[in-house]
This record gives sequence, structure tokens and C-alpha cells, in this order.
Amino acid sequence: NPPPRGRMGNLSVSADGERVVRHDGDTWNVTPGVGPSAAVGQDGSVFLIGTDGGLFQWDGTQFNPQGDLSPLAQVSVGDGNHVWVRDGGNTVHRYQGNNAFSPVDLGAGVPNPTHIAANNDGTLWHCNSSNANIFRLISESTNPSDTITVKGGVVTSVQKVASTGFGAAHCLVTQNGQPQLYRYDSPYVLKT
Repeated sequence: NPPPRGRMGNLSVSADGERVVRHDGDTWNVTPGVGPSAAVGQDGSVFLIGTDGGLFQWDGTQFNPQGDLSPLAQVSVGDGNHVWVRDGGNTVHRYQGNNAFSPVDLGAGVPNPTHIAANNDGTLWHCNSSNANIFRLISESTNPSDTITVKGGVVTSVQKVASTGFGAAHCLVTQNGQPQLYRYDSPYVLKT
């Protein structure tokens, strides 16, 4: 199962059977949502990829459809203004609100992501499980994604990436045939 997403008092996860459960700080509660990917933003906004491959947003009592771009495979939410989805072909789209999506140009030569992680500061971290690097897109910039080498010559692939902001990321890699966790800390204080 994927790990829960969000903050204490507002965690969501797509658990066994793809049923979405939320933790309110005291207990886990089953929602009416079902799907393979759920994410919570720093502002508490909750999004879900439904079993039909569409994007849905939680309004406190139910999940409401948010557009017709499908089939989607993953959603990652920095906050309600930074919602990113990955489709079945591993193309990334940014949810613009009002049921609209725009494809994201990650840069020439950047492999399509197999996993994404959004932040409320506008950065989108991503990786491709056939590549030994992690990538960071600064959404308000016109530059392509930055390529960040995890551990040259030792890491053979990056499976997952997680982040708490522009300058901090963790990634799950394959190293010598075994899983290994690495942390990245940016040498820069500011994004631009």
C-alpha cells in the first residue's frame, strides 16, 4: 500500500481495495472514495484518482469530479493551487481548476515520470524508475527540470521521490540490487 499523504489531523491514503481512508487526528475514517491514488495538500485540500481514472476533490462529505482527463495514474498536491497529475502514459499535467488541465513540458531529454511529488511552493519533484536521477521542476520558471544525480555509478534506478519543499527531497532507489533511501538538501537557499 502507498503511504498516507497530508499532515497530522488530515491524512489520506488509498488503502486495501483502493478504498480511501482519512485520519482526522484521532481515528481512521472510511470515505466514499475509491481509487488508486489520493493526496492531501498543505492547505488540507484532498484529491483522488478514481477507479475510472478521473480526478476528484473532497468537499468534506464526498468526492466531486474535476475534469475529464483520463486515465490518470497518480495525483500529487502541494496545495489547492498546485495540483499535478500523471496520466497512464506518464505524461504530467497541472490541474488549473474549473475542470481544466494543461500538459507540462519537463524539458527535452527528461524521461516521463513514473512518480511525482508536489510542493505548495510550486516545485514538482519527479523520477523515472528506469533512470538513476531525480528531477525538480520549478513551475513558475520557463527552465526545464533540473537533473539531480543521486549517487553516480552506484544507484541504478530511482523508484519514488518525496519532498517537503524546493531544497529538500528524499528518494527510494535501487543500489546494488537492494532498496536504499537517500536525502537531498539543496546547496541554494532560494529557488531563483
